[in-house]
Amino acid sequence: MLPLLLALGCTPEPPPPRLCNGLPELCGRRFDEVAVAMTHNAMSSEDAGFWPPNQDHGVDQQLADGVRGFMLDVHPYEGEAWLCHGECGLGRTRLAEGLAAYSAFFATHPDDVLVLMLESYVNPAWVEAAFEEAGLAQRAAVQAPDAPWPTLTELLDGGTPLVVFTQDEGGDAPWLLAGYRDFVWDTPYAARTPEDLSCAPLRGDPSRPIFLLNHFLSAPIALTELAEQVNHEPFLSDRIHQCSAQAGQRVDWVAVDFYGIGDVLAAVERLNRE
Repeated sequence: MLPLLLALGCTPEPPPPRLCNGLPELCGRRFDEVAVAMTHNAMSSEDAGFWPPNQDHGVDQQLADGVRGFMLDVHPYEGEAWLCHGECGLGRTRLAEGLAAYSAFFATHPDDVLVLMLESYVNPAWVEAAFEEAGLAQRAAVQAPDAPWPTLTELLDGGTPLVVFTQDEGGDAPWLLAGYRDFVWDTPYAARTPEDLSCAPLRGDPSRPIFLLNHFLSAPIALTELAEQVNHEPFLSDRIHQCSAQAGQRVDWVAVDFYGIGDVLAAVERLNRE
């Protein structure tokens, strides 16, 4: 077809640019240079029957709406790893079944990189078994501490579009990365009012490359009216830039409750365009 077009004096249209996590300019950026909207207690949604929920919609809808980072709590239940928020009687999903949403997403979204941060209270071997069952273990990236992160294109072309962190020491699987020990630092997460939100370091060393901004209120539980107070502009971006300036480091992950309230996804896209 191309020789025929040239013979006829026609110039073929160039292929559209690749969109990595929705933007062409992100393809060449390292993983730790890409901002991500992250759902706090992503599994704890009203749609999935959790009480009290942290999100309106389940992971399938979160993915469809553009969320690319997910905080997940893993607890023991009936001898396996389950997604629960504290008490499994108030809502639960078997971990392997919850992870299936990400496997299905990758099948139809070849140019997206996802991030999971696990707060796990089970044997790491249980977590690894669930990832194997869901077909995600082979998609998870291996990263050495203090080594330069690959670009999104390198992760995608290498078949490892999933980056998995734990809040503890990780596990035997090389892709189960010890988040706060080696890669990530964050801000306090127990704020009850907007005035309580702090840019101070909480977990991890601020010399680490990935800055997680906890941007949600709990009084004492997550509520939509609390998200209404902090998820809208200009408050959200003002805090992102305030904490970035205070830390001398750009914010990478913005963790929120009820992501559909306010301007979270738009604020993160603007952050990626800066």
